[in-house]
Amino acid sequence: MKHFLSLLLVLFHFTNCIQAVVPSVPSVRVEKEVTVRLPRLAIDSMKEAAQKQTGTYAFAQGFPVEFPLGERGAMTVASDGSVVRSVEFTCENATSMGVLFSRLSLEEGDTLYLVSENDFLGPITKSSGFVTENVLLPFLQGNRLIVEFKTRNRGSLRSVVIGTVGSSFRALPNGNSMSEDVCSLHAASHPLLSKVKQSVCALIYYEDHSFYYASGSLINNTSGDGTPYVLTAKHTIGNEAVAKTSVAFFNYESPHGRSDIRGPMEFFIPGSTLISFNSNLDLSLLRLPSLPRRDFRPYMAGWSRESSPHAPFYGIHHPSGTCKRVSIENDAISPQTVEVAGNTYAPYAHWNVKRWDVGTTEGGSSGSPLLDSNLRIVGALTSGSSTCLSPVSDYYYRLSVAWDYSSAPAAQLKYWLDPTSSNVTVLDGTDPYEEDSVYRQSPITPEEAEGATSLSIPERATLIAQHYVTSKDAYLHGIHFISANSKLPTRIYLYKSGLDDAHLIHEEAIGIPSLAQWKSDQFVYSSKSYGITNGETYIRLSDSIDVGRDFYVAYSTESGYQPYASIASEGSAYILTDGEWVSLGEADATHNALWMDVTLSRAKSATAVSDTDREHGVSVYPNPVDDRLIIRTGEGSRCSVEVYTLDGQLLKTRHYEAGEGETHTLATHDMAEGCYLVSVATENKIQRFKIVVSR
Repeated sequence: MKHFLSLLLVLFHFTNCIQAVVPSVPSVRVEKEVTVRLPRLAIDSMKEAAQKQTGTYAFAQGFPVEFPLGERGAMTVASDGSVVRSVEFTCENATSMGVLFSRLSLEEGDTLYLVSENDFLGPITKSSGFVTENVLLPFLQGNRLIVEFKTRNRGSLRSVVIGTVGSSFRALPNGNSMSEDVCSLHAASHPLLSKVKQSVCALIYYEDHSFYYASGSLINNTSGDGTPYVLTAKHTIGNEAVAKTSVAFFNYESPHGRSDIRGPMEFFIPGSTLISFNSNLDLSLLRLPSLPRRDFRPYMAGWSRESSPHAPFYGIHHPSGTCKRVSIENDAISPQTVEVAGNTYAPYAHWNVKRWDVGTTEGGSSGSPLLDSNLRIVGALTSGSSTCLSPVSDYYYRLSVAWDYSSAPAAQLKYWLDPTSSNVTVLDGTDPYEEDSVYRQSPITPEEAEGATSLSIPERATLIAQHYVTSKDAYLHGIHFISANSKLPTRIYLYKSGLDDAHLIHEEAIGIPSLAQWKSDQFVYSSKSYGITNGETYIRLSDSIDVGRDFYVAYSTESGYQPYASIASEGSAYILTDGEWVSLGEADATHNALWMDVTLSRAKSATAVSDTDREHGVSVYPNPVDDRLIIRTGEGSRCSVEVYTLDGQLLKTRHYEAGEGETHTLATHDMAEGCYLVSVATENKIQRFKIVVSR
């Protein structure tokens, strides 16, 4: 039997440390309060012990350090007056390293970076919405890890404390070795699952000096209020202390299903609360601290508690820590009693998948959802013995049994997933942002992506641009850079409708960490550019930008960034050489389109008035909203504003008189996170908007 807690390949890598191998946690040595050297790992012994474990998979050792970065890190003062504190952790034979912050409280203007030899994470800011204690961040490849904190607020210097550093002892493949020994379909290559797969996340967490990995899924409830519940397995995250250390990763998929390209690591939410668990079933229900923001493109999966769900069945999961995969069973599933490592679960509390027709599950798949033919969750993975060579006998605890198996809310699902007491047996999934949702657009097709190769910078080129066309006005939220080398662009430019100075609407520097290092017994402060070779990095813009229906994304060639590029049916990329824009196809016969995807939303959903709203004279923004909502009524007409829960409960009423201005402010700081309806009544019309409160 296996419990699918497993090897976290690639970006977030953690696991269980074997106490028989490491009976105590060695102390660490601090040099110049800048470099912390961790002990060498007993790799062979750890791997051997890990193979003997039941239900766990050792991956990384945790070393408690309790390092107050703001007080003991190397310090310098940046050119803008900000104080920079940094520390470097090293472990001679680690394959990746990561940190668990015992405290991480960021204020406005604070930024945090994690940097390894060829990878980085950041900038992390207050807007990331972290909890303040036990914050686990992704591991980065390599045996050196620099943590850098920059602030203008001297009071923040006491708010960043690194509690534990993790050193992994298993290789972290990337590039074309990433998908070895994984035989399931890439989730990105299965169109039928394009929505529901957005509910599935990778989960990592820390317990007893060990780091673990599992899978889970956002799940809908009958009020449709967007509460970010995550369904997983109790044997993965089974107590509140561990839940606090967890981090959920979304969108970790190989773009267009290219096995040799790693997915993005920027879509993560640290920390969760354990809402419900049941050891007799292996049930675990978590609640994230906030609803994933719009550009995560989250989806709340539907569910079914029917006693005889219909085939085909789909398992969506992260086997062996790789990018999201899909397994398919075309035959019926049956209830069964399951025993794992001497523990017998409740009678007939699990679904048995006898043999997968496509793919399998592996270590790291635990807690992942099983969906029926209507793409509703019917269970979550507990255990099994399936492999690529023998994809048989997997067991998912039944949602129908977990629904009200216990009368206690903290040990069942009904209380949480049916707060309206509707007693329905099935519930469809939903996009919590609906018309305000973000979508991803690529300039190349999946077939064209298969032939995409690295683009070398054409001679004398200073800018490279990719053209995008949409059917409706759009706002740009971020850019997915598909990198062939370990560089990233340092500056991007946005053009609307044409490639000349008159059409330049926005330019922005991409945040690159400034590294503080000791070299030759002196402190050196320098800037470096990092990306991930053969991987995707998502860069979120500082604000969403109105790009209309015809726009270009350009980047400076100074950094040496090499994107993937392809031959598309229509050339859509351009280069600026000697002051003149020419098509990429003219300069490079091998490529005519860049592989740079963009995340977009309808203009209505951004922080400005869309054409439709101008016509009717009313708009509400921003959406999602944090502490205040703006209502724009046009010419300052009288209006009344009402806020309702999705089940019709009136929460707020505000009246604004004519002459008070064309914009009004409604406080939302006292509203719980979730979805609401806002009704705006003017003298001529009543309009309703759906908003999301998210912090």
